[in-house]
Amino acid sequence: MLAAGIVVALLLSVLAVVLALLSFGVARARRPGEPDGRVAVLEEQVRGLLYRVWQLEGGAVSPPPAGGPAVPAPPEAVAPVFAE
Repeated sequence: MLAAGIVVALLLSVLAVVLALLSFGVARARRPGEPDGRVAVLEEQVRGLLYRVWQLEGGAVSPPPAGGPAVPAPPEAVAPVFAE
């Protein structure tokens, strides 16, 4: 019984090492050859996002459209009345 446990543990550890080596090989194969190109694309995306945030924060304030519909006031909240 003890020998079977040792064999199972040994097989599982060998299997774990083999899977780790395979996954490491796959991860290395997926690395792009041009890391500078990826950095440039990411920088462009960050610049675009910063511009959008700047616009949302009011950096590009435009006047309201002339003759546009007025914004209606929100309805008044009515407190519920409970009969005692």
